[in-house]
Amino acid sequence: MLEYTRELERKTAEANLSGENKLFVLALCSDGFRWQQDGLEDFVSFYYSGVHRGDDAFSKAELRYISDKKITLNRTISQFAYMKRAQSQIRPARLNWNVRPPKDPFF
Repeated sequence: MLEYTRELERKTAEANLSGENKLFVLALCSDGFRWQQDGLEDFVSFYYSGVHRGDDAFSKAELRYISDKKITLNRTISQFAYMKRAQSQIRPARLNWNVRPPKDPFF
């Protein structure tokens, strides 16, 4: 998710598309086995806030990767979309055009 995010940010910056009144949606597709929407929800939470959630299982690994590679995010993507589709199917089994961070279970 991080690499696709960086790629879209880079492409929009190179095309001088960044700025106000722009909407960029990064749509990611999965078969629901390799990764699921809740993983994208955790990433979306980090992307918008700059801080990983305490219950994000991949937070330490991602922070290490970001630090080692000296990665910075522009945070110009407006929203993230999730499509679940089996490789043998044409139509998606699930489509969410506006993935939001997970709700905190303590509130």
